[in-house]
Amino acid sequence: RRGPRALKTLKPRRAWLFMPGSRMKFIRKAAGLDVDVVCMDLEDGVAMDAKSEARETIREALATLDFGRSDIAVRMNSPSLDKELAREDIESILSWEVLPENLCVPKVDTLEQLEWIFDQADSVLPEEKKSGNAENKIALTIMCESPLGVLNLPSILERSIQPDAPLEIQAVILGGDDYAAEAGAVRSRANTELLMARQTVVACCRAYGVQPLDIVHIDLESTDTLAEEARQGADWGFVGKQIIHPSQIEPVQQAFSPSKEEVEAARELLEAYRLHYEGEGGEGGSDEGGSSRRGAFTFKGKMIDTPTVLVAQ
Repeated sequence: RRGPRALKTLKPRRAWLFMPGSRMKFIRKAAGLDVDVVCMDLEDGVAMDAKSEARETIREALATLDFGRSDIAVRMNSPSLDKELAREDIESILSWEVLPENLCVPKVDTLEQLEWIFDQADSVLPEEKKSGNAENKIALTIMCESPLGVLNLPSILERSIQPDAPLEIQAVILGGDDYAAEAGAVRSRANTELLMARQTVVACCRAYGVQPLDIVHIDLESTDTLAEEARQGADWGFVGKQIIHPSQIEPVQQAFSPSKEEVEAARELLEAYRLHYEGEGGEGGSDEGGSSRRGAFTFKGKMIDTPTVLVAQ
């Protein structure tokens, strides 16, 4: 089992930008954006009669465009809704000359659905891409979009991180609108109807060393509420957020990045921690009474213990 600190070794995915895989114009524009993830969509963003054309467009984009530092993902169609269409997606995507770095699978509700995905991938991928070092594997991102998916997430993640898995699970995206629809909940600006789902996804992902990605903000004109929602997600433990327009990149990536002041404060705390354990003292870095240098200590009027130090790190 990967621990929570495994998240530090994964690529940053602060902003996950979706775009229709059938629109080469949008994909070309995305290749010039400084966004953590570019995800070309074969699911909701593409009409049923344009799926084959979209696959070809994405294949061409991967072969010809330079996406810079961005993580390149493709969202396939969900096997829980149309297995034949999902099979066609996997067989096509995983046999391209240039493979995506990340395969995104929507509406993964059960362990059986995950096993089906693994079986299909195992039959298509070359041996060097599905065994051995995890770094050689294509990353897998699953979307949790229903109450059933939330309740089954621990067992899904437990299976996903096993070394025999042909894809390397790295992230879980919470689909807020789909979840609310299946739960019979009314969407609100405060997102209170998603409280349990959001916190459960964070807890499960952190327990298994997988990145939790937060809900999408669909109001493109409200940058203030977008930034507020993104900061809330970061405070709760999410590492990133879905976005649907380039204008959302900067506020979202900023929300999931520490400010200069936060970085400096963390450095000061860690230096006080070092001095505390090395016995060199320092302003605000001594124990009450000054006799013992083990365990918690005070710094700038606050008690500092191991969890606080881990956050600073």
